Amino acid sequence: MGNAAELLKSLRDDPADERALAGLLDLEPSSFEEDSTRLLVKTRRSLRDRGALEVASKLLDLEIQAVSDPDAQAQLLVEQGALQSDSLGADDAAEAYY
Repeated sequence: MGNAAELLKSLRDDPADERALAGLLDLEPSSFEEDSTRLLVKTRRSLRDRGALEVASKLLDLEIQAVSDPDAQAQLLVEQGALQSDSLGADDAAEAYY
């Protein structure tokens, strides 16, 4: 359905855009280049700040898979655990990330 940048822009403009989210989730995480990964981070944070927490959580899962640095991945896992527990009230889901 398009490249990562186009899909992220669509999702940033409309967090309820299920086609854009599905398109992103269908992409191979290893296909994200540095620019796409930066845009993924910016979009995820923007959506989180705007209250689209479920979508932000899905993008964070994608980011966790796309990152190759183990330390960065560990930080993202902790962030996802906190998002699940603190913002979404999903304590059971949070345990899987901690």
